[in-house]
Amino acid sequence: MVCGPCREKTSIDGFVFAWSYHDERIARIMHRCKFEGMSVVCSMIGKDIDTATQASWGEKSFDAIIPVPLHKSRLRERGFNQAYEIARTVNKERKTPILDCMMRTRATSAQARMGRTGRDENVQGAFAMKKGSASLSQKIVLIIDDVCTTGATIQQVANVLKNAGAEHIFAASFARGWDADIPSKEGN
Repeated sequence: MVCGPCREKTSIDGFVFAWSYHDERIARIMHRCKFEGMSVVCSMIGKDIDTATQASWGEKSFDAIIPVPLHKSRLRERGFNQAYEIARTVNKERKTPILDCMMRTRATSAQARMGRTGRDENVQGAFAMKKGSASLSQKIVLIIDDVCTTGATIQQVANVLKNAGAEHIFAASFARGWDADIPSKEGN
């Protein structure tokens, strides 16, 4: 259970992760997925995320999977969005549609060397719903991201989804950093 003040700080009903990012092997896998565009690696990561969600939430039904969006400049640079590629596997496993309903409104700095405050400031206001997106009213959504270090990105995405009407918001990532502190209403 999460205390009242923490519960009021989050839009996230539950968060799970498959692995700890401090494991050097996991860090290498993430690097290959993110910077080498290896679809086989993204598929494996998606299966691990699906396993983690099933272990925590069973066969919970989601109305939509929402991958954390990249800014268009970063997407051009990489050629793909790793969160979207990971979400494709979760989509296949769960038979839940992926909604391409969000966008990054501005380019944000790479966060690898930022602390908690820097990350919070970096992603503050960086996400929005795309114009003409399907309604999220009364929907149960699952946010997918590759790595969650402090939770700043996932929290900002969740806030936008909550403001767009999502009733329940869950989040999952492949790896979690040491200092991830994501309050959730279910306390994990």
